[in-house]
Amino acid sequence: MRLSVFVAILGAQVAFSSINDGAPISVAPKPNFGFKEGRIKEKSCYPSESKFPDDLLVLAAGAYLGRELGFQIDLSGHEATQIDVIVNSPTKPVALMLGAYEPTLWNISWTEKSNIAAIMVSGIHKQEIIGLGKDVPVIISTDENLSNCGVFYIDESQLTTLNPISRRHFNQKIDKVYFANGGYVTIGDKPSFKDNLIQFFFRKPEFYRKNSPSGLQELKQAVENKYLRKANREDALVWVKEVNKKLKLKDIRPVAGKESVLITSPVLTNAYVVLKNYRYPGGLFGSNSAVFFIPKGVPKPSGSAGHSTIYDFDTLSCTGSFCNID
Repeated sequence: MRLSVFVAILGAQVAFSSINDGAPISVAPKPNFGFKEGRIKEKSCYPSESKFPDDLLVLAAGAYLGRELGFQIDLSGHEATQIDVIVNSPTKPVALMLGAYEPTLWNISWTEKSNIAAIMVSGIHKQEIIGLGKDVPVIISTDENLSNCGVFYIDESQLTTLNPISRRHFNQKIDKVYFANGGYVTIGDKPSFKDNLIQFFFRKPEFYRKNSPSGLQELKQAVENKYLRKANREDALVWVKEVNKKLKLKDIRPVAGKESVLITSPVLTNAYVVLKNYRYPGGLFGSNSAVFFIPKGVPKPSGSAGHSTIYDFDTLSCTGSFCNID
């Protein structure tokens, strides 16, 4: 689709561009109209004072991921994506529920007669909004930010999760779901070539690039700050002893032709013992994963361990790819 566009702010024509082959809408430098940049959040997930128009449409859109950007915007270790959203609802106000599994930038524009009453953005990883002024209330509710507002993303397998969240926030079910394709989605009617698209303060995706230390670098820092210590052979032997004792108490008999030891020693590659309250760093995936021993009485770390292996002495349970307990 090729759509000639000019971007209007408060009725002023400030820039011309086109949506073509993935090129984002470009906007002239920010005029001084008092709008703030960055994401906007409601103080409450479902404010009781929210009053929406009687003819409000709730429209959901998104995908598992958008167009890959080649960099990260969070500490998940996942590449960021972008979804360009055009909203065209000239006859009724709309509330948007936008969702993607992967960390995603939502680049939003709308036709002149469209009225966006509110937006809820959700997903598993970090989500950010580009293009809105401060007057549109936005809730960003993700697994990554530990939100209790409800988490969803748009996928055919996830559609049953949408209406309960819509009813809680907008007091009505979703009117229609739109699936993004290749990082683009039009919500509502397809715009004509005569429709002007409005957008406030476009930022290049690179603005959100996360230049942070890798998970492995953060683990090294945690050792220096005494949140962790490097695990050693003695830690592994204690684990084997404790788990074998538990298994023998269950009266599990040794198998002919196998050693009497019921489990093998834990892997000690990139292995750590948790010493106190700690949050797993991001990016612990694939070759950057780690091994964690959690001693009795030490709180379980918060956050996501990614692909790491966890040996929990409190429960004598193991989770992760290196576990060897049946």
